[in-house]
Amino acid sequence: MYLSNMTIENFRGISSMNLSFKKDINIIIGENGAHKSTIIDAIRLLYNFGVPYKQIYIKNEDFFTNSETGESEDIISITYEFRGLTEIQKGTLYEYIIFDSSEDYASITINYERRQDKHPKFNYFTGGNPGQRANSGTFEIFQHYFLGALRDSTSDLLSPQKNLLAKVIKRSIDTNNSEQEFKDIMTNANSELLGRDEVSSTKENINSNLNDMYSSIPNIGLHIEQSKIEPIVNAIKPFLPFSNPIENNTGLSLFQNSLGYNNLIYIATVLSDMNDRVNKDETIHHALLIEEPEAHLHPQLQLNLYNFLKDQICNDNCQLFITSHSPTLTSKTELEKLFTVDTNSFKCVGEMFEDRVNENLTQNNRTMNDNDFLSKRKMLERYLDVTKSQMLYAKSLILVEGISEELLLSTFAEFEGFKFEEKDIELVQTGTSFYPFLLLFNSTDENKRIAKKVSVVTDDDRFTDSKKAEYSFDYLVLDDYNKLNELRENISNSAISSRINNLNSFKNGQENIETFTAYKTFEYEITKSNVPDRKEDIFSNLIFLYLVETQNSKLTQIQSYIEQCPSTLTDIYKTNIAMLMWKALPSKAEFAQDFAYFLLQYKDDERYNFNIPNYIRDSFNHLR
Repeated sequence: MYLSNMTIENFRGISSMNLSFKKDINIIIGENGAHKSTIIDAIRLLYNFGVPYKQIYIKNEDFFTNSETGESEDIISITYEFRGLTEIQKGTLYEYIIFDSSEDYASITINYERRQDKHPKFNYFTGGNPGQRANSGTFEIFQHYFLGALRDSTSDLLSPQKNLLAKVIKRSIDTNNSEQEFKDIMTNANSELLGRDEVSSTKENINSNLNDMYSSIPNIGLHIEQSKIEPIVNAIKPFLPFSNPIENNTGLSLFQNSLGYNNLIYIATVLSDMNDRVNKDETIHHALLIEEPEAHLHPQLQLNLYNFLKDQICNDNCQLFITSHSPTLTSKTELEKLFTVDTNSFKCVGEMFEDRVNENLTQNNRTMNDNDFLSKRKMLERYLDVTKSQMLYAKSLILVEGISEELLLSTFAEFEGFKFEEKDIELVQTGTSFYPFLLLFNSTDENKRIAKKVSVVTDDDRFTDSKKAEYSFDYLVLDDYNKLNELRENISNSAISSRINNLNSFKNGQENIETFTAYKTFEYEITKSNVPDRKEDIFSNLIFLYLVETQNSKLTQIQSYIEQCPSTLTDIYKTNIAMLMWKALPSKAEFAQDFAYFLLQYKDDERYNFNIPNYIRDSFNHLR
């Protein structure tokens, strides 16, 4: 049995949300304020009824409040659906069952009614029938473990009130029917303790004082309370043994251990308890709810923990729910187990590649089929490293082709007066594989689309023969610049790459996605945008100054060409100068890294100017 669906109405910041879960692992991600903790608490509300001591209560402040009017709703309603029930579970939950042609399932709805100056009124019904209420004792079938974001694992492990280790040991004692043996061990130990001179002399002193005060008072005796097993097992605490102990059972207290390792010890204890209970009662459903498991763990330990949890959650009656801000964890999670949450939407990332053939998306002049979408999903899973997975937490994205754009665009943004971090914009280098990424954002079905603005920045790649040796810088300056003029004409008269039309088509009519293309290439656009109308202004431009300060070997020949140009530059002269500077630049990666640093050095120097290419500026404006 597993929690398959949940509908939340008017709970905290969620006005209405429908959620579908996977039967084993559910990793819930999203930016701060996306209500991940509210979802976890909504699950806890049901499972809270199956424990003796409530861990969560509804208050009037928990009712959804309209941010515009300030008015609060009067009813919180949460519906839970459970599927995959065994026949035994169906029998236990017969009053919960809704008979369905595809699969019978269990349903329960809980409601809270807001009351002025009173605690909210609780009610529930089962089986989808408002007039039907299963016995509340059946709630015990829903059991959970909750590890909150602000958990104190050290105190939880050592606390006598919340000693989970003691519960595990006590359950094992009950199974083995060995309680009396434990008591006998304690009786023998107590006899030795009570026989010590320190104890007997203290008892004699007390009785002597009592007799002096009032001789009729009977003497006292001393014993150690041991009528119950709980205090005995509660005294058992974990510790860290010394590598070479002088005495047995000696070591460091957990208070001397790191918080991260104590988290792991606590989770290991929880799983030990859960697995023990699962094996003893196959009707109970166990939910393990962990907020931010990455807390206090370095990246490698995060992955070790996740892999361990995956292996442990293998029982049909166990289900794992995790909320996380960790790109490390996100990058290693299968997309079908990864969920993004926004104010009122909850979506499975893997399902964004399913059942989309009817959208008639095309790539390379061919309509995509189910296998194509599956292939793109697998590609995205390979591409999603720690850096790229950060895009799922951002408000908006810039997708770029290569390292040049990745290194320089954040610098260009600073020239425009803002930083990507402040605007929650993530810059993602995709190579030329834009399509797997775009499928997260381009569906016509809002349930298969992440609601983020996306700017796609790419080259139009006209006249790819410009890479040939005959158009290298050394040939462009020969024979009265014949090859330079030829290159200019060829670029001007060539069509843009068909890839651009494919990308525009792949937007699928979604206004949140825009494609911004460079005329020819990114580097050429930089030089082209920084050749002014007046020849004398070239020398105060930062792209020219960069060539000067890097002692570019081709600078002299560029200056020679500029000298023969008129004072007011025509478009032909401007284009030729731009092409010469473009061809004089070092390799893409070297140029981008050096020029980004160079620009920041002169950012506030009013003697020099620099123009960001218009298409780059437009890509920024799309996200503002």
